[in-house]
Amino acid sequence: HNPDDLEKIIKVAKTVGATIVNFNLRWFMPHSAGEEYNQVLQKEFGITSSNAWTGWVTDSKFEMIDAAIDKIVQLKKKIRIFPPYITTIPKMFSSKMGKAFYHNYAEKFGLNGCIMPSHWIRIHSNGEMIFCPGHPDVIPGNVFKENFETVYYNPLSEKFRKHVEKKLLPICNRCCGLYMTYRASEKLGAPFVMLPPDSSNNQG
Repeated sequence: HNPDDLEKIIKVAKTVGATIVNFNLRWFMPHSAGEEYNQVLQKEFGITSSNAWTGWVTDSKFEMIDAAIDKIVQLKKKIRIFPPYITTIPKMFSSKMGKAFYHNYAEKFGLNGCIMPSHWIRIHSNGEMIFCPGHPDVIPGNVFKENFETVYYNPLSEKFRKHVEKKLLPICNRCCGLYMTYRASEKLGAPFVMLPPDSSNNQG
């Protein structure tokens, strides 16, 4: 919304002694993706959605985004001997990719699955485990009632991880976790499944 202020951000960062200025592509989604997610959640997992995803819904057309993307790309191309250095997530960020990210929600840049739930979890203060802040509906168990390993490898946990490793859920297309792990997904080239410690399969 404010491409003309991007260079001002760099100046402020330099003034306060920041080492890095990182630009993240914003997580957002259309309402239709949330409705589709609700259907998948019920059909595949038998879970009724809490509709927590509504907080990410936007009807914005991102009218100023093209100018902002071009400005960020220009800032990244400048050779900087001294900080602040400019980074972006995802690293593959380009002008074309950035504009497609905002103008075409269906574009997934070849990322059809996500490995984030296979190496990252969140434990809420009440002990409930979830795999992604964007999926607070999928709660495989409570670590106050069962040990961590039992919850992590229970049927719902494994089903959820295997599902998203092969096929993104409708609300996943713009999740930051997906774009932070895309390099690993590229290297693996196949579904990445965390298996129990006693498994003889070494994919994990």
